[in-house]
Amino acid sequence: GYDYRGDEWMENLKRGIVAKKILIIDDPRTATGRLLFKGMETKRNTTPLQISVNGIQFTRPASVYAAPYAKQFEMNIDRWYYIDVPVGALKEGENEILMWADSDAPSWKILIALEEEFKRGSVTRIHHPNRSMKSSDGGSTWNDTKLGTTDSVDGEYSIRISLDQHVP
Repeated sequence: GYDYRGDEWMENLKRGIVAKKILIIDDPRTATGRLLFKGMETKRNTTPLQISVNGIQFTRPASVYAAPYAKQFEMNIDRWYYIDVPVGALKEGENEILMWADSDAPSWKILIALEEEFKRGSVTRIHHPNRSMKSSDGGSTWNDTKLGTTDSVDGEYSIRISLDQHVP
């Protein structure tokens, strides 16, 4: 991980803050699928991460419970988390992923790929697709340009889907 801006390039999830990502899937047929996100937990976090994929809710327990012997989760660095997606949750076209935590203080953090950095990964796509949104009122209203801990960055949440599929 790197930290050149402080926490403003992360989304701190706590009660009332919901991160939304819309992912486009051409063919959702899969043997298994995983939700991936680049993030981190606060030190000594015990709050599970709440997730909804197209309205189907599930949780990722805090690492102290999910992986009590995995010392890498105790390090204060960002990492990719892999979470199995329930069978049948994905569909062709737009898929809505929501992530939140029911804690008074921030417990989970999601990294943001900043708009000004987006073009480094592609020759043809020089602007982000604007499919990441934040709600500060529990999901009643959404904003796609005021992300991060200070509502001051634009970009995309580092949330992906990985599908086990046969090559066409």
